[in-house]
Amino acid sequence: MGESLSIVTTRNEHVAAINTSIQRHRLDNGELDATTATRVDGDWAMVGDIVVTRRNNRQLRTSVGEPVRNRERWTITHTTDGGEITVSRIGGHGTITLPADYVRHHVQLAYASTEHGAQGDTADRAITLATNATTGRGLYVGMTRGRNQNLALVADSDDLAHAISVLEAAIALDRADIPATTQRRTLAATVPRSIPRPRMQVPDWFDDVRGNADELARSARRNVIDRDEERAAQQQMYLDACRDLPAAEAAHAPFHARVVDAEHVVSEATSNLWTAERDLRNAGKLGRRTARRNVEAAHDVLAVAAERLARCEQAAEPTRRLLSELCDIVDHHDRIHRTRELLDDWNDLDGRAVRAEHLRDALATWRHWANGNELPAAQLRDMVGVLGGDRTLNGTSQLAEVTTRWARHAGIDLPKPKRPDRSIDVGIEL
Repeated sequence: MGESLSIVTTRNEHVAAINTSIQRHRLDNGELDATTATRVDGDWAMVGDIVVTRRNNRQLRTSVGEPVRNRERWTITHTTDGGEITVSRIGGHGTITLPADYVRHHVQLAYASTEHGAQGDTADRAITLATNATTGRGLYVGMTRGRNQNLALVADSDDLAHAISVLEAAIALDRADIPATTQRRTLAATVPRSIPRPRMQVPDWFDDVRGNADELARSARRNVIDRDEERAAQQQMYLDACRDLPAAEAAHAPFHARVVDAEHVVSEATSNLWTAERDLRNAGKLGRRTARRNVEAAHDVLAVAAERLARCEQAAEPTRRLLSELCDIVDHHDRIHRTRELLDDWNDLDGRAVRAEHLRDALATWRHWANGNELPAAQLRDMVGVLGGDRTLNGTSQLAEVTTRWARHAGIDLPKPKRPDRSIDVGIEL
């Protein structure tokens, strides 16, 4: 009881499946309250769930003044109907109420994590889920998280021989426990001299910037998908309404006719009452009694007519309500269809998604290039153009600037990057 557990794997889809499975198990055991569920990035979370923040935000500070950092793990202690959550930092550093927008885009379930996300974590016990994509270095990370026990499992395999072969392949891929000097000697003896030589030092903040770019790209693409799904649902509602409208009109027609007829009778009875009341006002002494009886009779006739109208309207209400709802759906679709193009131009969700994905790809390309790999000049120009034109993340302009300086010495003509953001110490060495 009370032991901490670290679950590490290689693939994001396995992380998501483990998170969902553990959450469902805790929910079935009464450890979580479904009534407190709120939307987080790509999932639902409840009071008691373990979550991770996936973006640095120095404006968000805990009760002890610490900023919210990428890859910090928290326990949810409270949720609101507006989407805010109150969380307590696992291992200290206080509590904080995170705003709904940050929660929806930058908070994830954290029962499991990738090898990269688990670096630096320590728990009482650890489970590593190995796959064909697991490397020796990744296996080393997972198998050194537990103080008292470290267990390795192989995904998608119930055959012991196959599981052993997967682990052997991971260990053979790159042994993380071999000293660096031995690794270098081995590589020198086995790898040709054409190994790319790094062009420059990758700054220590690069992984955070790239992680944030991945989040931006995923969030932007998810907004496009959500919009398309919403519009598909609206279009289907419209098509269903158009299909059902004739039958609804036919079903309501006889009830509507009775209501119209009853309204006509009420109108006529009301007119007769007004006539009787006028005759009473104009009647002489001898005709007043008869005129008064006529007014009372007219009142009785109007009461009967009004009661009949009420019954007709009550009988017609179900078909009238259905017909009204279908007509509202059709009318709303026609109105929103005329303004949708304007809304698309205003929100530019598709453009934002494309730009975010280009930025993510440009950062991956820059890392590949900085490690010494060759790039065609056209691809280098595209990369610098994307990084230099970005204003969403700190540091991208500096990457473009240092690349341009290198290209100038190499005799490659690249577009001049825009003025860089000086809020980060670049720390890049050619």
